[in-house]
Amino acid sequence: MPSSYSALVLREWGASPEVREALGAGGRDPDSPVIDVRQQAAQLSKLASVLPPGWGLKLGALFDSAAHGPLGVGVQSAATLSDALDLIASYGHVRTPFIRFAICRHSPRIMLRFIDTGILDEACILPIHEATLVGIQSTLRNFIGPSSRSISIETFFPAPDYADRYPEFLMGELNFSCRETSLSFDPWMLTKRSPLADPELFQLARGQLQRLAHAIDTEGALVAQVRQRLSAAEEMPALPEMASALRISSRTLVRRLGEVGASYRSLVDDARRGRAEMLLKEGALTAEEIGYRLGYSDSANFGRSCRRWFGCSGGEYRRRLLSGRSAD
Repeated sequence: MPSSYSALVLREWGASPEVREALGAGGRDPDSPVIDVRQQAAQLSKLASVLPPGWGLKLGALFDSAAHGPLGVGVQSAATLSDALDLIASYGHVRTPFIRFAICRHSPRIMLRFIDTGILDEACILPIHEATLVGIQSTLRNFIGPSSRSISIETFFPAPDYADRYPEFLMGELNFSCRETSLSFDPWMLTKRSPLADPELFQLARGQLQRLAHAIDTEGALVAQVRQRLSAAEEMPALPEMASALRISSRTLVRRLGEVGASYRSLVDDARRGRAEMLLKEGALTAEEIGYRLGYSDSANFGRSCRRWFGCSGGEYRRRLLSGRSAD
């Protein structure tokens, strides 16, 4: 479970000692650098035993775009609903590793299908599907709007006892006990455009998602966890801070990254570049403020990094982004 999701659970239900204990579940080795997917599944299984029925719906409603990291940014800045759905299908597992997504275009309706990876036990599948459905609809709200007539939701599970609460959290026609869980749309909706469409920001977010997906699929759990934490951090943490967050020593973090051919410095540099691109494009902060946000002690060092990354100053790169041109 990404740290931002765990924080939402704690904020909503953390007063309960049972919830705090559940978030520590999973049989974790105290010297293990990360919580792997199966240990996350154990956490969720424990949570499912202590949280009230319908907690998946409530958890999904707590998510905003920021909680979904670059996936939320990418969906929000996509030009069309089709682009947004393609991004979710390609990279949704970066935020929800228990589910893969696929788009079916060979039926009268366009379907975003949920494909379970087989890691979660039965008690967890229903709330995680609920949370994911609510979260996806929330990120797609700029395309969907207030109308629900062109949206259908199918779930593989039967209607739960609290099914009358579903309309509070989900829009569209609801169908239970189906072959699989999916969201479907009328084909004409695919060309709907978002008022927040931003092609450059979309490509930046997509690039970050590609790197995160690559880390998950090929670089191993430790690198993926470090990249995820760096992508979600307000300010770049120093190595001792990252090691502390992972509950290992700085020496162990350096050694284990080295074993897979990575270094904390290179991962931070990659995360800084991605964050710098986002912040320069948004235009709310000066280059000096962005440098400080990214952990640079003076603007000259940030300027040198910009020239190394983009081949020009931060200000010039911002002008190129805003004009729709990429750096050479």
